Amino acid sequence: MKYSDIIGQQHIKEHFINAVKNNTVSHAYIINGEKSTGKSMLAETFAMSVMCEGEDEKPCMKCKSCTKITNKCNPDFIKLIRDTEKKADIIRIDEIRSQIIDSMYDRPYNGHHKVYIIEDADKMNVQAQNAILKTLEEPPKYAVLLLTTTNVERLLPTIISRCIILNMRPVKDNIIKQFLREKGGVSEDSIDIITAIAGGNVGRAKLLLDDDEFINFQDSITDILIDIPRTGYRRILEAVDTICILTGRDKKKKTKTKSKYGPEDVFDIFMLWYRDILLYKATDDIEGLIFRNHKTEIAIQAGFFRFDALDKIFHEIEDARGKIRSFINYEATMELLLINIQEISK
Repeated sequence: MKYSDIIGQQHIKEHFINAVKNNTVSHAYIINGEKSTGKSMLAETFAMSVMCEGEDEKPCMKCKSCTKITNKCNPDFIKLIRDTEKKADIIRIDEIRSQIIDSMYDRPYNGHHKVYIIEDADKMNVQAQNAILKTLEEPPKYAVLLLTTTNVERLLPTIISRCIILNMRPVKDNIIKQFLREKGGVSEDSIDIITAIAGGNVGRAKLLLDDDEFINFQDSITDILIDIPRTGYRRILEAVDTICILTGRDKKKKTKTKSKYGPEDVFDIFMLWYRDILLYKATDDIEGLIFRNHKTEIAIQAGFFRFDALDKIFHEIEDARGKIRSFINYEATMELLLINIQEISK
């Protein structure tokens, strides 16, 4: 993959391009950002450009080194392989030793560099981090270590201080919309909804675009939001049941089942719905709405809520989001949120 194939993150691409061009490649980098933002693509593309034997644009995708990396047979390109049969959420010291440290001080087979990639490096336990720290304190000149993280603060401060930190940035909505249009097969209304929920995350936008079930999920949550101001307590309970089922939480069995969607997706749709109501109430303009296919209902609900009431709803949604993150009862939190929204609408 070339840098031009990666959407957004121009600041990181330019940093990497200049580092190779000016021969100022550091021994260690941390690429930090949300899941699905393209951290691995950037790390692998940089690794290829560092090791590229081409004369002009790097990576050239044609030289011996690039070809070997593409075919996964370049011995100087090492990517940590996780042991999925053990604790998948932890990277252990034995994995770091056997795949990284044991070969770090062996000189490159072919070129001038050896590049190591550790994805989700913030999942290393303390022992594994301490092992990496020793190599960072006295790294061989030819070694480049690339760590990707979703939460860089989980790494030891001593590791952070020895790395160049590059933070992923949200990609602008117009760029994501153009990307989705080029993919094709989806309406403009769906593009707006996907872009809004993606929140600047191209990877998430692509996942939602490729997911045939997403529109049905979004419609089910929207139906609940349409119903809330007019419904009674029994329908509230039914709505909570629906949300639990959609997000893989079986209330009767009190267990989690596999689901593509979770509470964060529900809260995101809630926020976008009431954002539309607020926008319409303030401007009477339907062009800026995300849920334009529900413009009539948006206009009706704009009459239910005062501006201060909508502000309360936004706070209620964020409060519920915080409770779920703190592992407070999911069903009770959702029930309270829907009841509070209904009371505010009166």
